[in-house]
Amino acid sequence: MRLKDVLYEIGWFVSVKIWDGGILDIPHKIRALKLKHKRGFSCCETYGLYWHLARYIYRGLKSFRADMEKYPSYPYEIGWEEWCATVDKMIDGFRLIEGTDSWFATEEEHKKMKLALELFAKHFQDLWL
Repeated sequence: MRLKDVLYEIGWFVSVKIWDGGILDIPHKIRALKLKHKRGFSCCETYGLYWHLARYIYRGLKSFRADMEKYPSYPYEIGWEEWCATVDKMIDGFRLIEGTDSWFATEEEHKKMKLALELFAKHFQDLWL
């Protein structure tokens, strides 16, 4: 039995991942955890900040949309159906930002992402229940 198989059997391989450079990366991972605890985000999250923000906003919008059905509120200048459609467009756009590499996104996907960002900026203060 190879060393890799033995370590995998005892579970150490899974937690440390020594075979793909993980053991050399342990000091960085410890530093990243300290930074995340100290300031709320790690250095790794700032390298792709747009992606991390999009992920957080996407999850928040999904939760907001689910709660909208229980506690209906919407901006006074637009109706309920239009507000639901607007929030759905924001959710779709941020889902694309989070899940798509923008280098490989189609023109239609870029338009949806841009629309979602514009709608989010326009209705930022309307996102309350």
